[in-house]
Amino acid sequence: MAMNFYEILGIPVTTSQADLQKVYRKLVMENHPDRFKDPAEKAEAERRLKDITEAYNTLSNGKLRLEYDRSVQAPRAPEKSPQEKAREIFFEAMEYYKKGDMKAAQSLFAFVVKSDPGNLAAKFHGGIAKAHTPLTRVDGAREAEASLKADPYHPDWFLEYAKLLKAFGQDLRARKVAEEGLKANPGDYRLEEFLASGAAEPKEEKPSGKGGVFGIFGKKP
Repeated sequence: MAMNFYEILGIPVTTSQADLQKVYRKLVMENHPDRFKDPAEKAEAERRLKDITEAYNTLSNGKLRLEYDRSVQAPRAPEKSPQEKAREIFFEAMEYYKKGDMKAAQSLFAFVVKSDPGNLAAKFHGGIAKAHTPLTRVDGAREAEASLKADPYHPDWFLEYAKLLKAFGQDLRARKVAEEGLKANPGDYRLEEFLASGAAEPKEEKPSGKGGVFGIFGKKP
């Protein structure tokens, strides 16, 4: 743990300005680099002198000393775990996602997954974000499907993916996704309405040869 300015100077917090100046002069003389011939000792003396000077410059200024004392006395928030940090970034990613900025969302979701590999929500939404870009569409579809397979109890995910496939003209696959969602979440009215509305009426489609729902639930190409 790093020493605070009082510890660096070896003084109590109640030290007066006059005594502070005396201590500083003494420490400067004791740690002046010119007193040391060995290069390693000289470098260490320079480092100590730099810390001593920084501490003195702060504590010798009444206003700066008051602000420093307040900062030292204020309770510090505990260090956040990687999962907590990832959760905050996930919410930030969702804001971009909702605004339709899929490029920014995709980048943040990727960071969340790297920090918290078990975050299926980030994997799913990151996959959907990828699927909006032609060059990464297939990879995005596979990532989204892998998330649905790993945790099929999110009817809203199934619905979102089905609507996306529908928008891409993949009607049969959209219908199949909605049906898979209903199997895992029977009675979900949103998926039932999607199927009943004719929004995903079967049409003849050519096989994509890409796997995924582009071969539902991760069939390998």
